[in-house]
Amino acid sequence: MIKLLNRAITCGPDPLRTRPASSLNVPSRRPDPMRPYPPPNVSMGWDSSPRANQADEFGNLEYPFTNTISGNTPERFREALEIARKRLLARKSGLRVLTINSYNECTEGSYVEPDTAHGLKYLEAIRDVFGRKPES
Repeated sequence: MIKLLNRAITCGPDPLRTRPASSLNVPSRRPDPMRPYPPPNVSMGWDSSPRANQADEFGNLEYPFTNTISGNTPERFREALEIARKRLLARKSGLRVLTINSYNECTEGSYVEPDTAHGLKYLEAIRDVFGRKPES
């Protein structure tokens, strides 16, 4: 659950376990392998600038003035998924969870749903890396 007003995220079933948004990178200590923590994330891109008032001066302050991820292609997305899968499988124990951002964040340039430019290629990349390939 994300609490936007106080900028904290509640992780897992423990409602008392919150972290400031600034600590959502790599944990400073090795987490308990059976306790949920922010999982790795793969995104096909990100650009929240369309949600900003274009007349405002840009400053890397907070949403929607954030960094962007560009150069997106289904091939690069597949490579990122493959790297994430290898890292997850290398874990000896604990949760193997990955988040994918996002099915339809079109305004922010982060979506894997079919479109006219790439068709099903982003969804096919997910299937090919994590699922079963269709039988011929």
